[in-house]
Amino acid sequence: MEQKQNSVYIDGCFDLVHCGHFNAIRQASLLAPRLVVGVNSDEDIFITKGPSILDINERCAIIESCKWVTEVQRDTPYSVSEEVLDLYNCQSYAHGDDPCITSDGIDICEKLREVGRFRMIKRTTGVSTTDITGRLLRLVCRDMAEVPKGIKEPPKQKFLQTAQRIRNFSLNIKGESSIREPTASDTIVYYQASCDLYHPGVIERLRRAKEQGSYLYVGLWSDEMTRYYRGDQFPLMCLQERLLMVMACKYVDDIVIEAPFIITEDLIKSLNISKVVNVCSNDDTVLPEHEKVD
Repeated sequence: MEQKQNSVYIDGCFDLVHCGHFNAIRQASLLAPRLVVGVNSDEDIFITKGPSILDINERCAIIESCKWVTEVQRDTPYSVSEEVLDLYNCQSYAHGDDPCITSDGIDICEKLREVGRFRMIKRTTGVSTTDITGRLLRLVCRDMAEVPKGIKEPPKQKFLQTAQRIRNFSLNIKGESSIREPTASDTIVYYQASCDLYHPGVIERLRRAKEQGSYLYVGLWSDEMTRYYRGDQFPLMCLQERLLMVMACKYVDDIVIEAPFIITEDLIKSLNISKVVNVCSNDDTVLPEHEKVD
């Protein structure tokens, strides 16, 4: 069994997950060789925050797909204590610089800080679960109300991105680049999507696409392209947010940013693509849209 000083614990509801969640996990993974991520139980979430949108199986599937996670513990308690850390064989608990208060009004982080078992990480600003919930509610309200023709909403404030953050997300749990160049022996697969509102369905399609070869390019549509083909109310998450979330997925080797909706021969040749696949959402079928002919 690994020593406690080599292990860090981080937990959360991970309901309507966003790039801020993944950035917290990424930062925690830098603190120790072993990162244990706890996914809070449906019951504890209900008591503390109200019912979750995704159930425990769906939330665990999201965290298990993250490339920085060493181990996932499910149905974990919302309140973290020394006993919880000992149970999962972890020396310390990682959390952002925002307060973590239990339903009894206890500051979890302060309690663990007093005994030297707390590690602070930086909270990602500009995105939150509350914000995403608000976007969903606006989408529902928009569908229910008739929007007058000719009236358009003002441009939304986009998630602030930096080159350093993109670089950080390109690294794996060992601190090495997870974006590698394909080799001559690779079977290169191309799958395109918006990957909007990251959920188990998106992850499953990425996994099944990767199974078709040894190297997976994900073509990520721009906000404008998604809006044109899917409707004015989409995407719910801007390209900068969607990019980071797909980069955190362990099945993805590289991403084509602002990929074209129509796949051309030039795109296939330039990336040396062997297969273009369309992963169906209603069954287990993976349909090859294009097979490379030598």
